[in-house]
Amino acid sequence: SAFDTLLQQPRESVDEGEKFVAVKQLEFFQGFPDAEIWEIVRAGKWQDYRDRSEIILEGELDDSFYIIVHGEVMVSKNGKELRSLLAGDCFGEMGYLAKTKRTATITARGPTSLLKLNSTVIGQASMNCQVRFLKVFLRTLIHRLSVTTERMSQEL
Repeated sequence: SAFDTLLQQPRESVDEGEKFVAVKQLEFFQGFPDAEIWEIVRAGKWQDYRDRSEIILEGELDDSFYIIVHGEVMVSKNGKELRSLLAGDCFGEMGYLAKTKRTATITARGPTSLLKLNSTVIGQASMNCQVRFLKVFLRTLIHRLSVTTERMSQEL
């Protein structure tokens, strides 16, 4: 895939055009107009992680959230692995929305590329763009809640 060739090149060679193409095809950004995706790609931080690198540590205070552009991460709490997340998934949205301490540790599984965004970046985006982000977060949180509820009902 285009991403495998991207990962083999030095970090600096991933230009804005390639980032735009990579981000635009993520499920997260369905329904976002190109102009907003450009805005997000330019305002966000592109971060590459090696296998087993810790991205977020449980208990930290931070208002950033991340969108997985390529790769996979593991979510763990108190050292127990909970679930893995893939390209197009987001994490850290609770810290962004509620300004709370991190509730889980996130670790890269294999080479992983992320787009990191914080409340300042989103605060400067257009109102329509902010609403689109909130809708995606809402969908994500509802999905996670239903998965957790399902899991708990099976354990009873």
